[in-house]
Amino acid sequence: MANLAEIRHRDNQLAEAILSNHVQIVDALHGTAYQETGLILSSLVEKLGLLKAGILELGEKDNLYSMYVLFRVFLEHLLRTLVIFLSTKREYPDSKVQEYLRLGVAEAFEYIKAYEDAGLVLDSLPTGKLAQWFSEAKGLSRSDVRKITSVFTYRKLIRSIRKYIGATSPDFLSKIIPNYSQLSAFVHGGPSADSILMPFQDDVARGEEIKRVADLAVSILYSAERWLLLLVSQIKPEFKISYDSLDQKIRNMSGFSL
Repeated sequence: MANLAEIRHRDNQLAEAILSNHVQIVDALHGTAYQETGLILSSLVEKLGLLKAGILELGEKDNLYSMYVLFRVFLEHLLRTLVIFLSTKREYPDSKVQEYLRLGVAEAFEYIKAYEDAGLVLDSLPTGKLAQWFSEAKGLSRSDVRKITSVFTYRKLIRSIRKYIGATSPDFLSKIIPNYSQLSAFVHGGPSADSILMPFQDDVARGEEIKRVADLAVSILYSAERWLLLLVSQIKPEFKISYDSLDQKIRNMSGFSL
């Protein structure tokens, strides 16, 4: 069983360094050109935190398979978060967020198609968040939906990030890309998952791998928290104290940081 006490301690220290919360950030950006960006970034970073918590809990239960599944989902959230953050300095405020929100139309389209494929009759459209997109989604073709979702495909996200930061391989994306590609097998029940797990049948090797993934999840989460604080502090200077606090704590710790 992997002992994640040291990583838990690091997680707690970084959490304590953040002197503001997501509600305060959303409120601070309300009425500014970054209102929607603040709302979406705060939501995505909060979800990264929930996924990080699940990853650590699974690691402590020695469940590497499920840990890999969540980590793959975690990385997709990360790439979307990073693209939206980087776009705020290079495009019109909230432009990437509007493209992100358009994914709701694609989700409504898939909901409708799932009913049709199952041979069910959708007598009435459900209420809730998806409801606002059903009317438009009903008139779309599969090709239309691909255009909406293409902006946030894995490869397009990587290309966008490289464009924004001017990076070429090898760079920090080199740490993410192999994990993302390999771990797709765990999300979809692919045959390569067995061979990926093979080296970790030994308890010691598995424990070290669990620690590696747990440590990455913690490091990446607080890098994302720092991006969010950097954005809000440049618009609302009173948040710079919180940004500096987290930034200094991250710099004082060894490990992976974006």
